Amino acid sequence: MPHQNVVFQNISATDQDWLLSSQDNFDLAAGWEQLATITWNGANYLLQISVTAGKLIAAADLRYTAANGQWTLTSKTPNEWEFDHLNGVVTVKCKLNGAGQEALAAQEPRLILGKKVKSTD
Repeated sequence: MPHQNVVFQNISATDQDWLLSSQDNFDLAAGWEQLATITWNGANYLLQISVTAGKLIAAADLRYTAANGQWTLTSKTPNEWEFDHLNGVVTVKCKLNGAGQEALAAQEPRLILGKKVKSTD
């Protein structure tokens, strides 16, 4: 069965909640990333992604097309996303920057997964 490493990155200034159609969900702090490995049967593959930040939502579809061996990212909110497929790693970046984060900060602490995105400076 083939597998693909995928990096999910929060490139906004606020925390984001990520929900994947694979039933995975995680919180990413601003500037952090989460690595996942996707395994599938080798046919076409679809992973639906939903990200919330404050009261805002962005959604995208990450697709693998077996006929041409290509990964693509499509969205009805394309300005909120960046996508790369370099050196065998798929990277999905979300720019969604939510409003009302002050109210979230007053809530109980949440577990934040992932690791800090490396600076290119």
